[in-house]
Amino acid sequence: MIAEILLGACAVLTPQDAGRIQQALNLCKPGDAVVLKAGHYRSGQLLLPRRVTLFLDRGAVLSPTGRLPENKFIYSYQAAYSGVAGGGVIDGEGSPAELMCSYESTGFRINGISLRNGSGIHAAIYKTIGLQMMDFHIESNAGSGVLLSNAVDPVVRSGTIRVPGDEIALKNSILGPTTGVKIGGVTFEGGRGIVKDRDVREPESSDAPVIAILAENEVKHQPGTARALTVKAGESVQKAIDALPVTGGDITIKPGTYREVVTIRKPNVHLHGEDPDPAKTVIVYNNRASNSGGTFNTATVFVEADNVTIDHLSIVNDAGSGQGQAVALHVTGDRDTFRKLRIIGAQDTLFSASRFCYGDYGPCPVARQYFADCFIEGNTDFIFGDSKAVFDHCELHAAPTGQVMYTAQSRHTKEQDSGYIFVDCRFTGEPRNGPISLGRSWRPYATVVLLNAQLDAPIIPEGWTEWLRFGFPTLPTAYYAEYNSKGPGANPGKREKYSHQLTKEEAAKWDPKKFLAGDDNWNPK
Repeated sequence: MIAEILLGACAVLTPQDAGRIQQALNLCKPGDAVVLKAGHYRSGQLLLPRRVTLFLDRGAVLSPTGRLPENKFIYSYQAAYSGVAGGGVIDGEGSPAELMCSYESTGFRINGISLRNGSGIHAAIYKTIGLQMMDFHIESNAGSGVLLSNAVDPVVRSGTIRVPGDEIALKNSILGPTTGVKIGGVTFEGGRGIVKDRDVREPESSDAPVIAILAENEVKHQPGTARALTVKAGESVQKAIDALPVTGGDITIKPGTYREVVTIRKPNVHLHGEDPDPAKTVIVYNNRASNSGGTFNTATVFVEADNVTIDHLSIVNDAGSGQGQAVALHVTGDRDTFRKLRIIGAQDTLFSASRFCYGDYGPCPVARQYFADCFIEGNTDFIFGDSKAVFDHCELHAAPTGQVMYTAQSRHTKEQDSGYIFVDCRFTGEPRNGPISLGRSWRPYATVVLLNAQLDAPIIPEGWTEWLRFGFPTLPTAYYAEYNSKGPGANPGKREKYSHQLTKEEAAKWDPKKFLAGDDNWNPK
């Protein structure tokens, strides 16, 4: 049985367009493909966005050029259902890079592609659920074939691998085991076959359906030309964004409820709610991790571009409490600004993060984000991620049910330029059976600073909650600090011993303007 997935082509390129492959990928709508016609392309590192496919027509050859960051050529980071397909070739030309790499990208796909002439790993799959690798060919006089590390339910079917090293390596990592492997119809020649860690279960033969990804050569979704548009109830916000040029533009949204998923991949987009009351203009959807390909694919609004501004809107995920991770707003751009928003969900309401990292310990590019006069509601870890963000005069409200951690910041290393600052914010919420804490550390170096906070919620006296990582405590390495907290939830004498009560001079080091400035002196005010 063959399941065909038809993709609209957001761009059809020829070798003379090799320099704009990344731009074309960035502008693709979720579910579309960038098509490379026959010919030889040379490119620097390529980052695959969520639900976007790079399609190489038969006769297309793509090779890396120059120094590749972290030795990765085609890289998918937390980009669910992205992949590479077609009848073309990725030729490493001796490169030691991982020619294709997925990190935490649910449903990553490699279909019909030949990978050849690398001197490292040809396909490296890390912390990924549901890999589909079909009808492929790997051949090289050096290196290894496929690495599955902390891969869950991968399917590797109908291929050939001719390398001198491990043809398929099944590895566990500190992040977890490799499980549920299905391998079928794969021919090995010249290497060490399947090499597996001791506690990886024996691979099963696969009878899963082959997924054939096809792309049409006619461009279906061309960028528009309208610089300013108005959307009214009954119309689509996403269609208006699609109608903007590649350089962005302004969209005014009239009061109403817009039930849809919205993705912004064009820079310089401004979404403006016409009514001053953000409750009157609502973008809402109800995706959740269990039915959408994981946490990072659940948002109602995705902001994946730089210099985006959104104001006077409600952005809601109404999946509800107890339904698991369900993001309302997902932000991974730099210099993005949000004013007078209502951002409402339950678990994992706001993902404020960097665009990508090169592994669980970085490195990660800086992503600066500014939230002013916003109301943000949730319960478990409801503001989370590794961005460099300032929350200015916002209200953080604990949803009526469930345990509450206002933050789960995830700075990966001491060196990463990342952290959350809350300036003159209110923390509110009613008592419940479970605890209310200011936050816990998603990763060991979480950084959260509260300046002049009004803590009206019944926050635990310790303030902050432990979250073990690989069996080790994170509070000793995280940086949690307060200056001049007030209200019933302020309890400096009983705060967790590793947290900090700042002096006026110490607090001045966390000046929001300096924190966000960067090399370009960005000032969102």
